Amino acid sequence: HLRVLTAAGARREASVVSTARVRCGVSRGHAEHLARRFGQRSGGWEVLHDLVTDPGEVPRASSPAGEPVVGHLSNLAPVKRLDRVVAAFARLRREAPTARLIVAGPLGGGPGRDVWELVAASGCAEAIEMVGAVARDRVPAFLAGLDVLLMPSDSETFGVAAAESLAQGTPVVATRTWGSVDVVGAGDG
Repeated sequence: HLRVLTAAGARREASVVSTARVRCGVSRGHAEHLARRFGQRSGGWEVLHDLVTDPGEVPRASSPAGEPVVGHLSNLAPVKRLDRVVAAFARLRREAPTARLIVAGPLGGGPGRDVWELVAASGCAEAIEMVGAVARDRVPAFLAGLDVLLMPSDSETFGVAAAESLAQGTPVVATRTWGSVDVVGAGDG
């Protein structure tokens, strides 16, 4: 859903889209957005959801002390709204003082720099664990170790982390975005 930055690039993009035999978005909302963006009828776009591999059997993990474990997994870009995650967690801690938050995502440079400031200002930094980026083969185990995954993004074209979390049996609480409405349903959070 990113815009092309040059006029020549935009013309090329429009040409490719107008001559394509099949046009796809990764969620219904994404397909509708692309149809509007390129001035086409929304029924002319197919939906091809991102694929989530079967992680196989990953045992559910639980906290040794039994405290609730809340998690967030993303690239930590501002659109992922980690500020909302931290604010919601700070409110949760007032009701559940033993709760822990585990944040996974690249911490070096870029958006990851701001994460440290959010955590420090939260009033509950001692309960927030920053694990950095999680290798693809470790994502299922990370998600299986959570009681709930928070995804308060402003935008998700699909929501791979939500789909992977649900595949592990971990509930998801997400904002209403293009992708989340296709992935997260009633009772999934």
